Amino acid sequence: MGNSTLEKVLGVTFLLLAILAALPIGIVVIISSFIASIPSRVGEQIKIVGWVYRGLRVVADDDLMREFRDDMCSRIRPHLALEEDLERWYIIREMERDIQRINTALINGEYAIIILISLSSIFIKQPIYGIPASVLLTLLALLFSGLVITRIVTMKILVFKPEMHMEDSTHELAVKMAFNRGPLSRGASVGLTIMTVLIGISGGLGYERGLDLVEKYAAKSHPSDKEKWMVE
Repeated sequence: MGNSTLEKVLGVTFLLLAILAALPIGIVVIISSFIASIPSRVGEQIKIVGWVYRGLRVVADDDLMREFRDDMCSRIRPHLALEEDLERWYIIREMERDIQRINTALINGEYAIIILISLSSIFIKQPIYGIPASVLLTLLALLFSGLVITRIVTMKILVFKPEMHMEDSTHELAVKMAFNRGPLSRGASVGLTIMTVLIGISGGLGYERGLDLVEKYAAKSHPSDKEKWMVE
């Protein structure tokens, strides 16, 4: 009888200890889950990309920007290396993946650089021209985030989306895939994007001059077949 009572007491004691041990863990999990949900909650209410996209469409002619993109693609086309005998649905699937990869790369790059800037603000204490380094680094992080958001928004306008070109021939789809993967996602992409946005804002001012510059850049950067923008 005494052993049975002792076992019950020990069992209750161990149960209470387990609850006490699990309580802080549970609190940490709840708090962590809440903190982790904040970005999505904020994102649902503050749709920055959507606001910038609508703002850009107000100040710039997005149809003109797409027209300029199409003409750019025509000028750059001789400098795009196309793999032969690509299957149509493979191209469509890869174009969808490329769009996701470009956006993911931009976002990942933004995170990496902002983290680097944040860490730098911890170690850099010396004011720059009398301005605290932390203030300058914060402004730099905000500027960089703004540039990334603008880049993502303009990509929504400039990238060739497969669903919009389902009736194109396989060869034409391959050209558009090569354009997305080459000049629109490599080193030249920033210059092409800025030029296209300026033409969209100005209503076509410098349209032909811009195309000539694009063609000259493509010819100078990729003068031979071996140096073409590749699709792989």
